[in-house]
Amino acid sequence: MAKSDKTYFLRQATGLIREWSVSDVFLYLVLTFNVPIFLALAYTQGGWMDPGASLPLATIFVAIGTTFIGTMYAMLIATMPRSGGDYVFNSRILHPVIGMMAACCFTVIWQIVWNTLMSQYFANAVLGPWFTTLGIVLHSQSLLDTGAWFLTIPAILVIMVALYAVNITMHIVGLRNYAKFQYIMFAFMCVSFILIVGAPLAAGHQAWVDSFNALVGSPDAYSKVISDAMSYGFEPSRPFSLQGTLLLMPLPYGALLACYWIAENAGEIKEAGSLRANLTHILGSNFFGAFLIIVTSVVLVNVIGQDFLSSLGYLFFEGKPEYVLPQAPYAYFLASIAANSPIIISLIFFGLLISGVQISYNTVLAGSRNLMAASFDRIFFEKAAHVSERFHMPTYSVLAMYIIPMILTPVYLYTGFGTLLLGATMANTILFITTSTSAIILPWRRPEIYRASPASKYSVAGFPAITILGVISLIFSLMVAAIILTTPAYGLVNVPSYVFLAASFLLWIPIYYGFRWYRAKQGINVDLAFKEIPPE
Repeated sequence: MAKSDKTYFLRQATGLIREWSVSDVFLYLVLTFNVPIFLALAYTQGGWMDPGASLPLATIFVAIGTTFIGTMYAMLIATMPRSGGDYVFNSRILHPVIGMMAACCFTVIWQIVWNTLMSQYFANAVLGPWFTTLGIVLHSQSLLDTGAWFLTIPAILVIMVALYAVNITMHIVGLRNYAKFQYIMFAFMCVSFILIVGAPLAAGHQAWVDSFNALVGSPDAYSKVISDAMSYGFEPSRPFSLQGTLLLMPLPYGALLACYWIAENAGEIKEAGSLRANLTHILGSNFFGAFLIIVTSVVLVNVIGQDFLSSLGYLFFEGKPEYVLPQAPYAYFLASIAANSPIIISLIFFGLLISGVQISYNTVLAGSRNLMAASFDRIFFEKAAHVSERFHMPTYSVLAMYIIPMILTPVYLYTGFGTLLLGATMANTILFITTSTSAIILPWRRPEIYRASPASKYSVAGFPAITILGVISLIFSLMVAAIILTTPAYGLVNVPSYVFLAASFLLWIPIYYGFRWYRAKQGINVDLAFKEIPPE
């Protein structure tokens, strides 16, 4: 591609193509926060944290908050419809180094972290439980042994190679063909959800209890879970607690916050400049995800029982020896107990497997576009912005987002540095805080960009709507951040996690100023790039 006359940009066009429709984006977002997988432990974890808390009500609170965040993002995307959205927004409105720190910290560093953990996650949460559950139901030692093998380091490394091979292939076939595959993944995710809530409903409470007792091999196993938890002083029956409900908000927030994720590849969305289109897929996916969480929670509580779920969560999360199940208390495992059918169990887990393979793809899609956007502004390696004319993807950025986790995964498995990696939700919250600040000041900081935006048409009592949305989003994000930072159950209340989180932000300061200095030596004033929206 030809060099631009405006040499502060790498070239005149990104090389990306707008290929996704509104429905494609909706499916992408729903699959990104894949509720059956990501919220699988929330129903017992919430009961352990506070048996008087209401996860459905916490989900409603979060859905309201993410509605404001999602609407704010819909306006920002329509204002600057480019890939690497958070980087572009914040670098143009606040400061280039702030944009790089906030966006690349989460969409690059923390997505590399996600990819590093993904193979073990598939082993521990899908493949291992699948074969273990089948082994229990079919009384097959070979299936139990297979389930146990999936939890070993050699198996996890095999899963890593297979998972990355599938995902790299999906990048190669292009966004248009990947969008078609999304319909299959979405269908299987829906099958899993229907069976997760349908199997317990069809069985009823007493049948589920009988199945659980039979699984454990004791006629009073169900009641013993509750009595064992109470023997440690745990109180599974508590009155409703609004404070406890608020403390649960980071659980559904960890999933629903992904409603904005399309901002990172907005330059490949056909109607990214349309506020209406952005609101349709962002808010639609937000409400759909909240619906899945609420329905699952209500069904599990009413069929299985809140006292039992809270007690089971206590025994598991506190690491008590009385925890009797062969795997973590995932919602889909509890549902499979009711089914007691190899076919239904396999459909549940196969749906999780098929719909979950895209998680790694989505992390790389976002991270690679932010690296490309920074490189396009000449504040990162130029190779990161190379876009294949055949595959229409930033080739080297995509490969880097897989190669680095391939190196880190064995290190993680053999050293157990996972305690450093507990700040993902907090990193995303800091990104929201930064972007909310940009939205607040956009009309005054960059009036020429704001006036040309669809967002400029909307105001409340004379105040720009995007500013009001930014204020509400900022308050909500700060509240969630405070909960995460002060609640030990979320794992960030330790010095190593704080250090890693800080380092993932601060890393980008020397990168930005180093490239800025290097470009100045080449006679290129990179500051000029941030005075305008990047070319398409």
